[in-house]
Amino acid sequence: MKDEKYNGLGTLYYSNKCFFKGYFKDGEKDRGIETVPNGDEYTGIFKNNKFHGEGILENKRINYRYEGDFKAGIKEGVGTEKYKNGALYVGEFKKNMRNGRGKLSKLDGIFIKKKIF
Repeated sequence: MKDEKYNGLGTLYYSNKCFFKGYFKDGEKDRGIETVPNGDEYTGIFKNNKFHGEGILENKRINYRYEGDFKAGIKEGVGTEKYKNGALYVGEFKKNMRNGRGKLSKLDGIFIKKKIF
């Protein structure tokens, strides 16, 4: 019997009450929305079942949002990160960390401080 692989729209439920809803290609996640145990929700493109390409990683519980590039499941490339305290970083990321050129804006009373890396 030939191996059947999922293709097209579907939902994959995990035992930890998390799920992936989106499109499958050759049995792997291609693009869609995935929730994970810590409350994060990723919307975007996948490669080898990991976040890869353009996407949005958001956790509404802690008021955090990253919109930008991913590579093999981590923030890598250019993106925008918004934090609970109102701070905003726009710039480069490497290995899930702010790295390279970018601008960090922090709320300090009524003023916004900007730091260029």
